[in-house]
Amino acid sequence: LLLMSFSGKSFSVDVEIGDISYSLNENDLTAYMFGESSSFTGTHLVIPDSVAYSGQNYSVETMATFAFEEIGLTSLVIGNNITEISNSAFQKNDLTSVIIPDNVTTILGFAFANMPNLSDVSIGSGITSISSMVFGGLPSLKSITIPDNVTTIVGSAFKNSGLTSVVIPDSVTEIGSSAFAN
Repeated sequence: LLLMSFSGKSFSVDVEIGDISYSLNENDLTAYMFGESSSFTGTHLVIPDSVAYSGQNYSVETMATFAFEEIGLTSLVIGNNITEISNSAFQKNDLTSVIIPDNVTTILGFAFANMPNLSDVSIGSGITSISSMVFGGLPSLKSITIPDNVTTIVGSAFKNSGLTSVVIPDSVTEIGSSAFAN
C-alpha cells in the first residue's frame, strides 16, 4: 500500500512495512505509526527503532491515537526511539506485562487501560507525569513503583486497578483526585 500526501513543503508517504502502517516524513526522516498493517495476524508486536524505505532510514518516534487498540496483543516490545505513546494506543489488549523504555517521555490517557491480565508494568525514567487513566482498569496490577523523575500523577491515573502496593518517590509533588481509586 502506498499513498502520498502533500502539505505545503512537507512530503510524506504512507506505507505498510511488516506488521505496522506508517506515514514517513521525507523532511525530518521520521515515521509515524497509525496502526497495524493489513497483513498483521499475530499477537506479538515489535515497534522498531527505525524502518527503511526507498534507501532512507526513518526514525520511529510516535503513533496515532487508538493505533493498536483492541487487536489481541499478548506481547509488546517498544522501540528505543519512541518518545510518545498516544491516547488509547494499546488499550483493551491481552498484554500481561509492559516495559516502557527510558526514552519515552509522554504517555497520554488510556494508553494501557482496560487490560484484565496486565499484571506487570515497568515505567521508564523518562516519564515526568502519569496521565489520566493511563493504567486504569487493570485489575491484575497489584504493585507499581513510580520512577524518581515523576512529579505529577494525574487524577484517575490508576483508577479501577488492583493495586495493593504503590511506591511513590519524593519527586511527586501532585497527585490528582481519584488517582488510585477503585
